[in-house]
Amino acid sequence: MLYHATPYRDVPDEPPRSASERIRIGYGGHINYRLLDGWLDAVLQQPDMELHMIGKEEKQYMRRWAGRTRMILHTNLSDGEFLDTLRAMDVLIMPYNTEIPEVAIMTTNSKTFQYMAAGRPMVISNMPHYIDLPTGAIYRAVSEQDFVAKIRQAYAEDCAELVRLRLAIARQNTWDHRGDMLRSIIESDLGASLVRTGQHLST
Repeated sequence: MLYHATPYRDVPDEPPRSASERIRIGYGGHINYRLLDGWLDAVLQQPDMELHMIGKEEKQYMRRWAGRTRMILHTNLSDGEFLDTLRAMDVLIMPYNTEIPEVAIMTTNSKTFQYMAAGRPMVISNMPHYIDLPTGAIYRAVSEQDFVAKIRQAYAEDCAELVRLRLAIARQNTWDHRGDMLRSIIESDLGASLVRTGQHLST
């Protein structure tokens, strides 16, 4: 399985802790039907939390959230601005609806290692085939109440050691590393094939 990778050649150093009085919850990606509305609403019901939606929104979907003062929308960001905004959060989320077939089979997506590159903990819905990452890097929730509890747990457990773990995961999962892995597999298979035919692989 070839997972998505960190799109940044240079992963930034540790981000500063947010100075916000509220826990800043960030979602990065397409803002549309795949999200669990009830889970987002559960976050907005917490007086000590604010929800930042970072990415391209589907306007029809966003109408239901009109007037929610603790939901902040960030759109039309460059790659650098996107990462900076993720780094300004406390906890990053992916509350996808696992009853949608495309979500149920998801193993990773383009934002996974961008989240890791931001150094922030990641709370997701319990997608059955999603990539396994170490505790402290990723937290899985099974219900609205558990989602809020996992966000609080991720926030409380966050520390410099776990930030460094997430950044290390991002640095170990760049597209350059994916390319090296593919080259190694191709050369290994090709080399074995040439050996069987009495030929040699030149590098």
